[in-house]
Amino acid sequence: LKETAAFSRTCTHYSDGTEMPMGANDMLAVFGGMIAVEQTFSRFDLNGNNHLEYKELKIAYNEVYKDAVTALVPDQFKSKSDRIFMYLVKHRELPLYKSLFKKIFKAGIPILLNTNKPTADRLTIATILKTISEMSPMAKNFPPDCDSYR
Repeated sequence: LKETAAFSRTCTHYSDGTEMPMGANDMLAVFGGMIAVEQTFSRFDLNGNNHLEYKELKIAYNEVYKDAVTALVPDQFKSKSDRIFMYLVKHRELPLYKSLFKKIFKAGIPILLNTNKPTADRLTIATILKTISEMSPMAKNFPPDCDSYR
């Protein structure tokens, strides 16, 4: 629920780091976030086991997440955004570009060899949506003024 709230709500913390209390409007946004996670599973969990397997993740990436993930990475890595997505699934965070990008490509080798395939549960999908929400160019270039909600 916390991960879903983080990508669903406009603001979760004031600029001083204090956590914002959840208001009535936030509850509707969080409910919408939960629906987004459930829609991902109802659309892509083809075998109905409540986990997105590697093959299902590839479909979800190509149909839904590709553009959003590609927008998060530097130009020189855009062609590898599929590996970055799988890294995000496996580690629930984006790699640090300068020091860890080499690990993505090494991590991509087992994926290409069909071993160590990541899977995703609902928390993983919520974390991916949170990461996309927080790291998107729009969020970075036009952050909300959360202090205005005090």
